[in-house]
Formats: sequence, structure tokens, C-alpha cells
Amino acid sequence: MRTKVFYVYDGDTKEYLEPYLAQESPEELDVYIAPKASTEAVPPSKVGEEAICFKQGAWVRVQPIPDPPPPPPTAQELEIFAIQMADLLAKEEARADVVLQYFVSHTPKECATYVQTNVTSLATARDVLAKLAMAVSVLARDKLR
Repeated sequence: MRTKVFYVYDGDTKEYLEPYLAQESPEELDVYIAPKASTEAVPPSKVGEEAICFKQGAWVRVQPIPDPPPPPPTAQELEIFAIQMADLLAKEEARADVVLQYFVSHTPKECATYVQTNVTSLATARDVLAKLAMAVSVLARDKLR
């Protein structure tokens, strides 16, 4: 029994899929049993991202249609992004603060000693309270939201 190569394409998009080795019909000479969406015409080699399609009886090169741009963000997505950026900036500001880094890297007892030693006036008390408020804000945003 003889065989012949046919080239199969998608029935809807007409895009080339694969070669197919068809067998000759046992009932008729020179008639081969091949898929409906196939042809004996040899497709050209694919170059880059183009598609090879069988249209109007011939293979043609088709450039890919670019994906549409993503839709613009919604008001809710913009609000979430703004909150995330504010949180990130607050964390970076807290990480850059020397006093807060001291509190992060020392024991509670050492931190209490720091406060006893360094809070000597209303102005220094305000400074330490402002730094503690920053730390509480960052932690609350992370843990309580």
C-alpha cells in the first residue's frame, strides 16, 4: 500500500498544524485517506512569530495580531496601589530611622534603658513619642488592616 504526505491545518483558523502520512485507499488507485483539513501543498518554513495558514488554496504567511493593551486600572485598583505605596514608603522611613533600628535590634530592657537615659526633656520625649508613633503606624498598617 502506498503513502503520501499531506499537510494538516486547523479547520477554523486555517493555521498549519502538522504533516500527516496518508495511506492509499484500498478501493481506489491514487486516492489517499487524509484528514478533511489538509492539502498536498507543502507549507513554507515558519519565520519568527508568524503563522502559516492555508487560505484560498495556498499557504500564506500571517503576522501575529498583537495582544491588546491591558485595560487602564480601575479607581479601586489605583486606591489599593496608593495605599501599598504609602505603606512601603512608611516602612522605608521607619527602617531608615536610627532610633527605631535601635529598638528593633535591642531587648525590651535595653530599649527601656534607652528611654530612661535619652528622654530628659519635653522636647526629647516628643521626639521619642513621634518615633514610636511611626513604628506603631507601620505595624498597625501591616497587622491590623
